[in-house]
Amino acid sequence: IELLNEVRKNKVKSIAVDIPLTFISEEFISELNQQCDKNKGNTQLEFNIIDAETKSSIHLFSRNVKIDPADEFLDYLRSKDGILFKIN
Repeated sequence: IELLNEVRKNKVKSIAVDIPLTFISEEFISELNQQCDKNKGNTQLEFNIIDAETKSSIHLFSRNVKIDPADEFLDYLRSKDGILFKIN
């Protein structure tokens, strides 16, 4: 029997984050980087950068930054209006 926190830590393969292009700024990147540093782990972090104006998107993933899908990191993503994420 595994605790729920352990299941999340061991079974989650990736987190895909949908970010509107207009949301990206130096401040946002800095905040996100700080959250990643605080929540280092083994889960792949993926990004879908979405440009609503041209109706296009680009899929990116981090090669050298992996995170722990802890409540603190997920709460940070939830606190950002306009950002959606999916746990895989």
